[in-house]
Amino acid sequence: MKSQLLLSYRYKKIGWILLLPCLVLGLLKWYIINDHQFLSYVMNVFYENVYFDIVPTLLIAGMLAGALLIVFSKEKQEDEFIEKLRLSSSMWAILVNYLILFFCNLLFYSWSFLNIIAVNMFTILFFYIIRFNYLLIRSKRS
Repeated sequence: MKSQLLLSYRYKKIGWILLLPCLVLGLLKWYIINDHQFLSYVMNVFYENVYFDIVPTLLIAGMLAGALLIVFSKEKQEDEFIEKLRLSSSMWAILVNYLILFFCNLLFYSWSFLNIIAVNMFTILFFYIIRFNYLLIRSKRS
């Protein structure tokens, strides 16, 4: 199968190298460190001091770039079965993502929901990666 959207297989390794450290450091930054002093600088916007932290921006960019490289990279052997797994995984990831978002919309409000929306930009890619690799491993075992 010749797909125009897929990158070479070697980009999958680069994606994992980007994703895993950025994900671990991002979780550490969000849950443990979460100080506004680390690698932040002050911008003077209309005579008010605004703290801008560059680390979360770089970690988010690394996670998104890594996940996108993993999702859009070919497998070693790309065929119709892999294409079917890709389609199935993407549909499943979209469905699960929006079901979770629907229920979170009913259960959480204000800043809590804003945090959920922030995490939501990663969840479709993460659900796809988890589901696709699970189906791939399961198909290799049988």
